[in-house]
Amino acid sequence: MKKDEFRTPLLQSGIVITVMLVFFAFVVSSKADGIGSGFAAIISGILHSILFSVGLIVSIILSISLLICLFLAAMALYSFDKAKEIFLQLQTVLLNSTEYLAQIITHRKNNHLRNPSHDKAKIEQLENQLVQASEQNQQLLLTIDHLTKEIESLRSTENKKDTDQHKAPPVPEASTI
Repeated sequence: MKKDEFRTPLLQSGIVITVMLVFFAFVVSSKADGIGSGFAAIISGILHSILFSVGLIVSIILSISLLICLFLAAMALYSFDKAKEIFLQLQTVLLNSTEYLAQIITHRKNNHLRNPSHDKAKIEQLENQLVQASEQNQQLLLTIDHLTKEIESLRSTENKKDTDQHKAPPVPEASTI
């Protein structure tokens, strides 16, 4: 038995339970008193969560950029040339990393468009079915050829019997006494 066989279903069920608990928390914290207000609380909670995530990302980016600016200002007090060199290195690294991320994103997009994800076992099964169908087709073609020849031989023997009966002299009928 595979070791990771139950990993995916376990993760999926954990995610479903977590999402349900979050929805439950949205409804309970909103003091909803009906079904409609419960759904409104869920939608409101989702929108507030999205807003919180965006705000958190923006604040982290601003905090990191502020720390980098403070570091470069401290370096400029010590040595302006060294601070300029570090800034150019940082700029180069950031440009390279953004180009790398853009290439990864476009590669995944193009790769997804070119090669749709399919199960390899399903592809192999379909290929095997295609080979079997091709073999059956060849057998049927051989059977059709054999039956066609058989029909032609039967027709030729039937035509031969018909021509033999027309050429043979008529048989006299026996007279009754």
